[in-house]
Amino acid sequence: MKLKTLLLLLSLWLLASTFIGLNSWGVQETSEARYAEISREMISSGDWLHPRLLEIGHYHKPPVTYWLTAISMKIAGVSAGGARFLMQICFLLQVLLVYHIAKIYWGNEKTAFLAAGLFVLMPLQLMAVRNVTTDLYLAGFELAAIFFFMKYYLVKQYKWLYAALLAMGIAFLTKGPVGLLFPILSVIPFKRKWGANPHPKVWHTCTALLLGVLISISWYLVMVIENPMFLRYFLFRHTLERFAGASVFSRSEPFWYFLVFVPATLLMPFFALVHYLVKIGKRLFKDEHAYFIFWLIVVPIIFFSISSSKRILYVLPLAPLTAILAAGIIATYTEKLQINFLRIMLAIWGLFPLAFIIAPVFIPQLHATFYLIGLSVLMLAVVIAAILRLTKEPIVVTGAMSFILCGLLMVSSTVILEQRDSIPGSSRSLAKWIEQNTENETVIVYDKLLPSLAFELQRPIVSLHNRSKNLLRETDFEPDDRYKDYLVEYADSSAVSSLLTQPSILLVWKDIDEQAQWMRSFYTTDKRIGKWTIIYREDGA
Repeated sequence: MKLKTLLLLLSLWLLASTFIGLNSWGVQETSEARYAEISREMISSGDWLHPRLLEIGHYHKPPVTYWLTAISMKIAGVSAGGARFLMQICFLLQVLLVYHIAKIYWGNEKTAFLAAGLFVLMPLQLMAVRNVTTDLYLAGFELAAIFFFMKYYLVKQYKWLYAALLAMGIAFLTKGPVGLLFPILSVIPFKRKWGANPHPKVWHTCTALLLGVLISISWYLVMVIENPMFLRYFLFRHTLERFAGASVFSRSEPFWYFLVFVPATLLMPFFALVHYLVKIGKRLFKDEHAYFIFWLIVVPIIFFSISSSKRILYVLPLAPLTAILAAGIIATYTEKLQINFLRIMLAIWGLFPLAFIIAPVFIPQLHATFYLIGLSVLMLAVVIAAILRLTKEPIVVTGAMSFILCGLLMVSSTVILEQRDSIPGSSRSLAKWIEQNTENETVIVYDKLLPSLAFELQRPIVSLHNRSKNLLRETDFEPDDRYKDYLVEYADSSAVSSLLTQPSILLVWKDIDEQAQWMRSFYTTDKRIGKWTIIYREDGA
């Protein structure tokens, strides 16, 4: 079988496995629930310019992820699975981009196939695929821009430069200036490897740059024209403060955060790069591949380490780049070293199904179901079979088994996430109880930001704010006071009393605190679901 045919079949298997049970667990707090609910409200209101979370403007990020999630739900339905639909397509497109970039860079189809296999099984990548976040989309646009820049420097055709600047503009509209980091860094080694255009056309270059800039600032410009206060908000609060003052967004981590978690989430491909750098020793500053590793791996890790705002998915674009570089480096090993390295890597991947088997022992909420045990045993069989066959075509065997194993991991993760979501107290179980036992009463959530419940109910809820920092919403850009219908301050006793007098139910995490016990007098009955208490009027009393 030709390698391209094998790649196509395995890609279809991978895509099918990501769609199995995609709606079997509800949207998860906090990030996925925010993206899903904002996108649902876009569809409901028809306003795609002003992102709103629980009926209040939410301008923390530009809107591309919300747009894509809303489009995803337009295609597949307003549901958790619908919100995740396009993310699975994005994942597959990134797999194909990794293959093509590796094929161009290393000039070898088998190496490109291995790169795709390494990519699909990276824990960092697997963490991003199963819930809606902006990082997977951002990594996709950045990888596309890198591919287009590579084509431009390779063939010197301006259509690729236009495509690269277009992708960069969309990346900027996905997460702001950070979306430009990896594509800009890629230009430096590409220019060194393939050289600049010997016959540059200034007007093409300027037009492409102008296209990228206009796309990048388009949404921001509309917002600033509407309200000049947005300029300071975007430049300082969500650019400089996010980089230098992460405590504002509760994302502060120590300097060494990425130095520990990047190797832990990229595993053996990352250590292949480290091994290569140690191996070349004195040739470090002259070696072409080391030059790529420095600009595309080392510099971003330093950049994100300096930033005080840290989350592991921020470095998601490292996954495809590490896989591409590591595949070629592994391919240069002697046959013995190559086989030993790949055996170790496959053995580490075999720890995942073992973890699934023993997880129910340590996590009481999980159950060792027939499906989970069966899938885990099947994954172990794949790993063992791959290790035994590595003496013949080790690169192809590793690549193929990686795709098979990734698909089985996707299905297994679905079983686990479905079990986790079935635990009483999940937003999906709360929404089900509310729909079965109430008749459109106002749902009030006391001192918790809970967009997942609004998403599951597919209607607005009211947040009653007392002490929670998560409910300190940014209301400076609200055109009027209508947002106060959805965000009520506990300190405003008359507003709270008026709210509780209406046909309503009150949701409280665990139990209502002592100072707020007086609110119980408006209701007659309590219902405990997991760690949530629902306080309501029985029979409409």
